[in-house]
Amino acid sequence: MDKELQALELKLDELIAVNASLRRDNARLRQSLVEAQVQKDQLATQMQAAGSKLKSLLERLPEAVS
Repeated sequence: MDKELQALELKLDELIAVNASLRRDNARLRQSLVEAQVQKDQLATQMQAAGSKLKSLLERLPEAVS
């Protein structure tokens, strides 16, 4: 019975360690996701600005003569 309790205690300790590791990984992944979303939003804003500039430049070009 004592050996069974020790084995159970070891498995429980392993489970606790794995759980803690997964929680840390999850926290890191959540932070990475937030950073990726911020970067995506910044890139979308830059693309919109570039599109507006391009549209403005195209409107300033003289019409092509046939």
